[in-house]
Amino acid sequence: MLLTGATGFLGAFVLESLLRLTDRPIVTLVRADDADHARARTEAALGRTGLMTEALRRAVETRVTAVAGD
Repeated sequence: MLLTGATGFLGAFVLESLLRLTDRPIVTLVRADDADHARARTEAALGRTGLMTEALRRAVETRVTAVAGD
């Protein structure tokens, strides 16, 4: 699945729902300089909204690929 907007308020909730309700890999397109920055922004969005749990962190590490874009 491709998800844009994952670093926004609504996008963080959509990402959390997709991770919880499916077992599919997810690609997030994030405005960033590189893939590491894109991943950090994605994780920060989940943290800001209070959604980041240990189980969600494991799901992000194993199933989310953050792609840097503009």
